[in-house]
Amino acid sequence: LLLGYSFFRGITITFFYVASSALFLSSYGSESLPVVYIISAFVSSFTGWVYRACDRQIDLPPLFTGTLLVLLSSVIGFRLLLWFSPGTWPAFGMMVWYFTLYAFMSVSFWGVTGRLFNVRQGKRLFGLLGSGELVASIAGGLGTPLLVGALGTANLLTLSAAGILMCLVFLRRLISVTDGRLNRPPAPVRGPAVAQPGIADLLGQRYIVLIFTVYLLGGLVFYLIDFTFYDQTQGHVAGREELARFFGFFFAAVQTVTLLILTILSGRLINRFGIRVGLVSRPATLGVLTIALLAVGLTAGPKAAIFWVAVLAKLVDLMYDKALYSSSFRILYQPLQPERKLPTQVTVESTVGPVAAGIVGLVLLGYRMLGRLDLIPLNILTLLTVAAWCFCAVLVYRHYRTTLADALGKRGLDRAGLSLDEGVLQEILRSRLGSPHAGEAIYALDLLEKADIGDMPATLEGQLAHPSDEVRIDTLTRIGRTKDESLLEAVRTQVEVESVPEARAAALKALCELGEAEVVDFVAPFLEYPDREIQLGAMVGLLRGGGID
Repeated sequence: LLLGYSFFRGITITFFYVASSALFLSSYGSESLPVVYIISAFVSSFTGWVYRACDRQIDLPPLFTGTLLVLLSSVIGFRLLLWFSPGTWPAFGMMVWYFTLYAFMSVSFWGVTGRLFNVRQGKRLFGLLGSGELVASIAGGLGTPLLVGALGTANLLTLSAAGILMCLVFLRRLISVTDGRLNRPPAPVRGPAVAQPGIADLLGQRYIVLIFTVYLLGGLVFYLIDFTFYDQTQGHVAGREELARFFGFFFAAVQTVTLLILTILSGRLINRFGIRVGLVSRPATLGVLTIALLAVGLTAGPKAAIFWVAVLAKLVDLMYDKALYSSSFRILYQPLQPERKLPTQVTVESTVGPVAAGIVGLVLLGYRMLGRLDLIPLNILTLLTVAAWCFCAVLVYRHYRTTLADALGKRGLDRAGLSLDEGVLQEILRSRLGSPHAGEAIYALDLLEKADIGDMPATLEGQLAHPSDEVRIDTLTRIGRTKDESLLEAVRTQVEVESVPEARAAALKALCELGEAEVVDFVAPFLEYPDREIQLGAMVGLLRGGGID
């Protein structure tokens, strides 16, 4: 059901993107894009505020259903306006609305998956579930030339509406078969409510300011490259149907490259090099392409070369965003205190993003009022912004490491939302396993265990040599819970060498859990051991796991 939901989400977004881009560019041209950016900033902020207000009052199943119904009504409304309106203003409205439609299609789908799966399940399934959208976008984009020839560009909106309708069908079916798992849990009885930090409180923490700055600079570059892409496309592709065919192929190319990167490289790169590669590689690559655009422009190179470099820059920007950058950026929230994490994320998505769109819109509008929007000064501005973005990305990564280490030392990491896909976090946690402070070592081991890392048995075996008997006892208890027979000999050895009675008793219990009847002969003599603690450990172990009734 979720794969079907994801597939038709891709259908919805693909055909609305192609139709809105082709109709807008053929009717208004790139000169009107600055106004689109400014208006879309207000629309995104307002709709985000309305959604958050509804989120506080409405349970999740009707909220997600209502969101899709509003989006369905909007797409149908735009199609009817194109039929009956004598002007071209519906095409302008569609271009403004695309950003909102994309955002809320994502909110509804990932909101559902986030309720159905925990972090551990999500690591295994979210990539598969997201592939439905990518496959649909590739198929839809490649099929656009045939569909435009048969139906016309405007009727792609009908296919987009059909996609939302199918999403609605899959959503209602999911609600009926998940036995209330999409509903919010009953609110726990708590003491006086703790006030959520406001924007001023968030700006008081340097790390959060850096997160805002990096997202703002990335948004500025996104819209500057977006404008260059549309401006160059307008000069090289003529006619509504030809534009639709071009945007269809372009969207399919973006999603194809994204799917390949996600499948082959994304996880491996983040695991090996950490989030630094995701945060820095996007602005660095875009900087190289912007320099190429400047070089071609300054040397009066062929216009076709400028066009294709602009297309490549847009493709690379979208690909990096989906395949590497967004997942790396989300990891930046992990070291934040739980009460600051959600307000920071909400502020980034509902305020900082629209602000970036509004700033670029105002800058481009100012350029247009002074004269024609020339490519060279625009690319110089883009290059300067990319340089600032790259610098701040390196800076926020350094603060991420220090903030993460501080949060671990204070045991302030949010276990429920923790993901160890990022190598630095694993590195820091492993470095704390040998801490002389038992609580810190146990806390690090607990986080690693909950994250389901692949070499957990070896990690547990290593902790048996920890100088703290409290850590060894905790580790032996965990080993007993895992029932991993590969640790049987290590635990048997621990029984023989352990000098602390409480830890030796824990080792006997773990040994019985792992070996069951096979270790009865080894454990039974400890029932006569002089130390009462060890006698009790052997007795409890044999009764629980030794097969003795």
